[in-house]
Parts: sequence; C-alpha cells; structure tokens
Amino acid sequence: MIVYLLKRLAQLVPVLFGCSLVVFLSLQLLPGDAAQVLLGDREFNQTDYLAMREYLGLDEPVYMQYYKYLANVVQGDFGRSVRTHEKVLPAILDRFPASLTLAAAALLIALIIGIPIGILSAVKPYSRLDQGSMIGALLGVSMPSFWLALMLILLFSLYLDWLPASGRGIPPDLKHLVLPAFVLGSAYAATICRLTRSCMLEVLNYDFVRTARAKGLREMFVINKHAFRNALIPVVTEVGISIVGLIEGSTVIEVVFAWPGIARLAFQAAQYRDYPMLQGCVLTVAILFVVVNLIVDALYYYLDPRIKFAGAGHEG
Repeated sequence: MIVYLLKRLAQLVPVLFGCSLVVFLSLQLLPGDAAQVLLGDREFNQTDYLAMREYLGLDEPVYMQYYKYLANVVQGDFGRSVRTHEKVLPAILDRFPASLTLAAAALLIALIIGIPIGILSAVKPYSRLDQGSMIGALLGVSMPSFWLALMLILLFSLYLDWLPASGRGIPPDLKHLVLPAFVLGSAYAATICRLTRSCMLEVLNYDFVRTARAKGLREMFVINKHAFRNALIPVVTEVGISIVGLIEGSTVIEVVFAWPGIARLAFQAAQYRDYPMLQGCVLTVAILFVVVNLIVDALYYYLDPRIKFAGAGHEG
C-alpha cells in the first residue's frame, strides 16, 4: 500500500508542473494586460504604460516570467494581487473554507438524493419510479444552474422570506448555505443517480448476486452487502471528481449568491486581469484535484481486491 501511494505521489510532480505551465501560458493569450487595468480609464502616455509593465515584470520574456513565477510558487509564494495588493496565497486560503463548505454541503445533498433513488431505480427497473427518477435526473442535468438559482431566490427569499438571498452571514449562518448548496448539488445528484442505477443494474446480473438470492438471503442484505459494494467503485470515482468539480464549477452559484469563495475570487480576478490571483486560484484547484485523485486511488485499494493482489504481486 505504501509503495503504491509513493508511486502515485511521484507521478503528481510532473502533473502539477504541467498544470502550472498550461495555466501560465493560457493567461498570456488573454487580451489586454494587468498594466492597462492598473492604469485605469484615465489617459496615460506610453512612458507610464511601459513603466507599469516594468514594475509588474511584464517586460521580460515569457520564459523568464514563468521561471520566476515557478521559483516563487515552489517556495509557497504565489505573488501579490495587482488589484488589491494582498498576498495571493493567504487570500485564497481565507476564502477556501467558504468554497469547501459549499462543496461539502452540495455533495452531501447530491449523495442523499442520488444514491438511494439510483438504487431503487435499479431494483425496480422500468417501473414508474424508475421512469420518474430518470426524467427528474434528465431535468437536473439539463436545467441551467443560474436559472434555478434565480427562481429559488424569487420564491424562498423574496416571496416567502424564508431564506437569505445572498452572502454567507457574519458569523457564517446555515440559512445562507441552503439555497446555493441545493442548486449546486442538484445537477450532481442527477449524475450520481444515473451512474448508481447503471452500475447497480450491471452488478445485479452477476452470478454471485443470483447465488446469494438462491441461498435465501434477504433482499435488503443482498442489495446492500453484495450488490452495492461492488457497484460503488465508479460512484467513488464520480464523487472524487465531483469534489473538485463542485469547487471549480461553482462560479455561477458563487456570483449569483455572492458567496465569498475561490470561484468568485477567480471570476473577479479574470475581470480585472489580475494574473497572479487568477493563476493562484487555478493552481490551487489543480493541486486539490490531484490530491483528491490520490485519495480516490487509496480508496480503490480497499474497495477492489484485485488492486491489492496486483500490488502484493508486484511488491513480491
């Protein structure tokens, strides 16, 4: 197990290096630059513009800019925001709990809704329950998140006055979390529901499930103990991807609900060509993605005996 994880950790180094390079070069293709943003709408001459570019280090060749950026990142220095002049890494870490809270709540909603409905649909395929759940899943995947967010704000915030429309609350309040978490989790609930149903239908046709039923075991025991555990691996993969996807894909939700998270911070950085802040946000999400993948690989080791046997044979 330790050797397996060490190998996976070694593979993460070139992945992170590649991510940083792609992010840095991609931002160079954006129109305009930070110097123009800092100088603002006022009239300025070429001398002011060139001086600002020199101050920001934009006058150097791209490869030299990337070399300095990478050297600082390795030391934990992601630079300073060109808009607010605050250090990038502390600013991201300050907003990370809000994004993590939103992602965790949305994922919990997705699992509570998606997995039970997916199991019931697989146990009773092509029934009214199955057809209704698949229609609901299709609507959940297809419905634009910004439209659903606005409709829920109109209903629960303006008309009924049950829940706040925006913000996180000072101090953080669970009431502020309900609407954004539900909107963000609904689409993932639909995805998990369809995936669970598909995997369960496949596993329920395996010989060991029929053997368990032939032994007279209770249906609930067969479903939970034999079928669901073997159908869990693709679901675990989806959950692992969803954790990062919920953070990086929550931009619309965080903007609509004024949620103070990383995605909203990255959106504001893109608006103002704040390259250091935008690079820091994207690289942070990339690091989170590879770490979650490592955790998912570790879970595979426990869920799938074939990985254990392969690892044991290789170590021997």
